[in-house]
Amino acid sequence: MADQLDRIVKLAESGRIRVNLLPFDRSPHPLLEGLVTLMWFEDQPPMVAEIQGSMDVVLSEAPARPRTGEKIGP
Repeated sequence: MADQLDRIVKLAESGRIRVNLLPFDRSPHPLLEGLVTLMWFEDQPPMVAEIQGSMDVVLSEAPARPRTGEKIGP
């Protein structure tokens, strides 16, 4: 596991990835239980996200211009 963590650190330092940590005292992120599929359609401008959880599937339409850090979806 130490080798894996070293690899993550090197990738983060190179700028190829961004590492975000979730404190143990917070609830788990919804995407830990499923997948998200981002879809763009030429004839329908805003992006659509299909969020698959363990119990449901949610379709969410993004605003035309999301702001940095803006939550998109339910």
